[in-house]
Amino acid sequence: MTAVIGVQAAAVVTDLAAARAAAPAVWRDVRRYDPPAQAALFAAYAVLGAERAGLALVALAPCQAGSPEMFAWVRRIAAGEPVRMNPLHTLHAVDNLALSALSLGLGAQGHGTGLGGAPGQWGEGLALLLARLRAGPEVEGLLLAGDQADAEAGGAVFGAALRLGPGPGQWRLDAVERWAAPATPARDATAGLRAFIAWLAAPGTCFEAPAATGDGQTATRLRGAPP
Repeated sequence: MTAVIGVQAAAVVTDLAAARAAAPAVWRDVRRYDPPAQAALFAAYAVLGAERAGLALVALAPCQAGSPEMFAWVRRIAAGEPVRMNPLHTLHAVDNLALSALSLGLGAQGHGTGLGGAPGQWGEGLALLLARLRAGPEVEGLLLAGDQADAEAGGAVFGAALRLGPGPGQWRLDAVERWAAPATPARDATAGLRAFIAWLAAPGTCFEAPAATGDGQTATRLRGAPP
C-alpha cells in the first residue's frame, strides 16, 4: 500500500494520422478497431510505464452510441442490400474490446473494469483506481477513454489516458469528490479527462471539473497538490 498516489503520465489523442506515424507498432495492433478504440489505445500506450503485471485498468465506453459503420449497415440491411460487417466496429469498443486488447497485450494481471457509456464516468474511474492503489495489490493504475463527435456521421475522434502510481508524479491526487449539481452533460467520455490533463500544465491544489463533464446530476472535484 502506498500513501502518496500521483499522476505519473497523461496523454490526449485527437489526430489519428499523427498517432499512426508516431507509433507504427501500436497501429499494426489496432488498425482493425473503430476510431474511438484506436484513439483510446494510442493514448494508453503513450502513458505506459515499466509496470505491466501489477497494473489496474479502467476503460470508459464512448458516450456516442455505435459507430458510423453501424448506422450504414442498418440502412443497407433495411434496404435489402448485402452487408459485410466488421464485428469490431460495435457499440462498446473501448470498454470491452480495447480493455481486453490492452490487458492481453501487456500481460496485465491486476484489476480490470469497463465502465459503461454514460457521461461523467471519468471521475468514477479515477476514484476506483485511487482506492485500488491505496489498498493494493496493484502498483499502478491506468484510465483510458475514447469517443467521437458524432456516432452517425463520424467526424472528430478523441482519446485520453492517465496513469496513476506511487509518488507525487506530475500532481499528487488525494481525493475525488462529488456533489449534486444538475447540468447538461457533454456526450464525450473523454471530456473530463481532457479538461484535467489540460489543467495539469499549470496545476494548483484543486481541479473543479467543468459542469458539462459530469453525469448531468453530479459534479466532480479533484484535490491534491503539485509535486
